[in-house]
Amino acid sequence: FGNSPTQTDKLDLGGKGIVQRTSAGTQGIVRSVNAAAMLAASFVVASATTRYIQKLSPEAVTFVITGQYGVDGGDEDLACAEYLEALLRGSIPDPAPFIERLMRSRDALLHLDPKAPAFPRSDLDHCSAVDRFDFAMPVTKENGRHVMRTIKPKSHA
Repeated sequence: FGNSPTQTDKLDLGGKGIVQRTSAGTQGIVRSVNAAAMLAASFVVASATTRYIQKLSPEAVTFVITGQYGVDGGDEDLACAEYLEALLRGSIPDPAPFIERLMRSRDALLHLDPKAPAFPRSDLDHCSAVDRFDFAMPVTKENGRHVMRTIKPKSHA
């Protein structure tokens, strides 16, 4: 399967291991060699990711923008990072402007083009569903491989 949630959302993947390779996200993980802790993050796990980070109490948090940022795109990744930063600072931001940036990003254009069926519009719906899931996605290294497992963090109090 590709990196499309539409392709996999109807599959029963319970109890199965999945090997994923994306053109950007997994590359960012592999290249983050000096990170003390790593998490994959997105709008769909924003609050759980924030709670997980707060539980770690790090001195600093670095967001790695894995898309192509700048004139050619990547604003969807930056919008997500800025949303997470606001949550970490204790704000309760309105997600709408951040999701609007995602929907206007260069990468979203393919999903809005009816002549590009390989990029379904429903993928945008999946990735813009803020807090759809209540788990964080920490990445660890096991036997020389990066492994991501979901963890449901407890509320930060």
